Amino acid sequence: MHEYSIVSSLIQMCESHAKQYNATSVAKVCIAIGERSGVDSALIKSVFETFRLESPLCKNAKIDIEYQPVVLHCQSCGHDFNGENLTYSTCPFCQSQQVVITQGRELHLLNLELDIEDSQDCTQTQESCIMSSS
Repeated sequence: MHEYSIVSSLIQMCESHAKQYNATSVAKVCIAIGERSGVDSALIKSVFETFRLESPLCKNAKIDIEYQPVVLHCQSCGHDFNGENLTYSTCPFCQSQQVVITQGRELHLLNLELDIEDSQDCTQTQESCIMSSS
């Protein structure tokens, strides 16, 4: 159940960014969860809904979760391919076993939508600040 510590860290990151941009609140949090990250997205959503209530800046925030499929790269022939319905150990192009996962294990904060009073440092969109993190 590492989802609890993940959400706790996520809330702290959101609060930190909100303070950095003088935001009055966090309106929306968008994260990417890789198919092979080992993270239960339903539990992340549920825990976020509970934990956000304890944060003055995040209490009304919504969470959006984007799912990142597995992408594999063959080190022999250089092809990238989707890992769906494939054995992770063999390249479908050259049958090499020199295959590595290049996408699908990650958990990223993609962006935040912040409610702000002064938009000097952010792009203003319907009275909200859109901040992307990479």
